[in-house]
Amino acid sequence: MINTLIELLEPYLPSQVPPLPNATVTVVQVVEQPSGLGRWIGNESRGGFTAVALKGTQFDAVIRFQVWAPLPDVVSAQVATLQQQLLDDRNSLRAGGMLSFSVQETSLPQFESTLNGWTQTSDYKILFEYQFENTDGAESLIARVPVGVSNPFLDSTVVTGQLVRWDDLTANSLSLAGRKTLRQLSAFAFTLPGSEPNGGVTLTRTFTDASGPAQIFPDLTTFIEAVAGLEPTTRHAQVEWGSLSDFLDAMDDVGETVTLGDWNNDGLPDAYQPKVLIFEPAIYLTDPRDRLEVAYQNTAFNQSAVVYLRGV
Repeated sequence: MINTLIELLEPYLPSQVPPLPNATVTVVQVVEQPSGLGRWIGNESRGGFTAVALKGTQFDAVIRFQVWAPLPDVVSAQVATLQQQLLDDRNSLRAGGMLSFSVQETSLPQFESTLNGWTQTSDYKILFEYQFENTDGAESLIARVPVGVSNPFLDSTVVTGQLVRWDDLTANSLSLAGRKTLRQLSAFAFTLPGSEPNGGVTLTRTFTDASGPAQIFPDLTTFIEAVAGLEPTTRHAQVEWGSLSDFLDAMDDVGETVTLGDWNNDGLPDAYQPKVLIFEPAIYLTDPRDRLEVAYQNTAFNQSAVVYLRGV
């Protein structure tokens, strides 16, 4: 955390004048305090999934710049230049976490006879916020909510909403019914290279009581051209990928991976890659009977893997 602050300020140090020492920036005093509510600032999304918590901690600190030069007027000019650069860059410094800073004390130039050079220090009082992401020990996302019904038959159901989870236990289709405007399909995928599940994936735009098989399109581009917009060429169409990995490869990676649980029990956190498939133009489900469905070929994966799917 302190290293992040130092790395933010090191570019402002003047260049070394051999054989004098390098200019330095150090933390000479620091008090840590939590940001937000118990360090929690908010939630961060990954490709449409609220997967990580944004946390932070603040440092009320005093930092010291020390510069060196062969002459006293040169060392004073270096300090003045450094101070001006910090003021000029205050917006970018704030974006980097430095919420506030002010000059606390600047020494007079001092001659160091052993080094045959002049040095000067300038102390700043700063408030710096370090932010980091954390999954709070979450093992997974909530995709299925079992609901028990209190009646003599002990009925039960599962609520899934617009989010489904595919794994080696079950792989129910994602069905998005009208009225909706769909602009992207988001995925949150954990698979191990070389051991991806077998089985194809289909993307179908259809409607209730559609007759006959859906019109098959050879690729995603022609499929989108046919089904997107307010006046689609067809409302009953399908595109297929031969494997899960082909389907995921058709999507764009968005952001860094997020670790959640250890589904395959190998002792290592599972790394989930956020992905999106953009519908451009958007797919309009204008009729309540319209549906967009994403289906896996089998009832479950034959390998240990997890894929979350969500329409946005």
